[in-house]
Amino acid sequence: MPATLLGDLVGSRHVPDRAAVQAGLLQALARVDEQVPARQPLEPTIGDEFQGTYDDVADAVRASLLLRLMLLPLVDTRYGLGLGGVTVFEARRSPVSQDGPGWWAAREAITQVSAREGRRASARGTRTLLVDKSAEPWPQDAPAEPPAPTGLAAALNAHLLVRDEAVSLMGERAQRLLLGWLLGRTQSELAEQEGISQSAVSQALGRSGAYALRDAQDALAGTLR
Repeated sequence: MPATLLGDLVGSRHVPDRAAVQAGLLQALARVDEQVPARQPLEPTIGDEFQGTYDDVADAVRASLLLRLMLLPLVDTRYGLGLGGVTVFEARRSPVSQDGPGWWAAREAITQVSAREGRRASARGTRTLLVDKSAEPWPQDAPAEPPAPTGLAAALNAHLLVRDEAVSLMGERAQRLLLGWLLGRTQSELAEQEGISQSAVSQALGRSGAYALRDAQDALAGTLR
């Protein structure tokens, strides 16, 4: 089941150096495309938004986490993930034009994320949500895809809420270590990067919950593929 990812920069209008933000975004999008195979590679669309499409939701979830970590602390990001059929119009244009339940589901999800940011404190850490419209037939001329399992969206959103809150509570070093850990760097390499001991890296990963986040991502991928 294809998964559409729509993303947006949080509060970028108030960042003094918007050129640096845009350059950082382009670099991060390219890096994530190298790490996570995409059906439709990540690309900027309009304003501070960007989009991509993945063959399965596990890849979309991983891409959203990697991209957020790559852009922090320069700027934070929010994501809407959508399940359902998607049609790409004029694939050679940039950005591509997309339609279908999957795309509109992702739009609905990112709108929900934005709305939660202005609510009670317990909801402000939300950065990613998923909406499932896989049961809606679309498009008529495309091969039919089986609908997502019942309850998948609720389970994934539970994972995403906890994941995003954990990342929000991390310090900058912990976020860098988590990113390196997810990209497969060894603790020795991370220690050299940070100028600390390997033991300090191991302790920092444990205290921040990075081990659990990586294991949860791996478990998600193994379950959904």
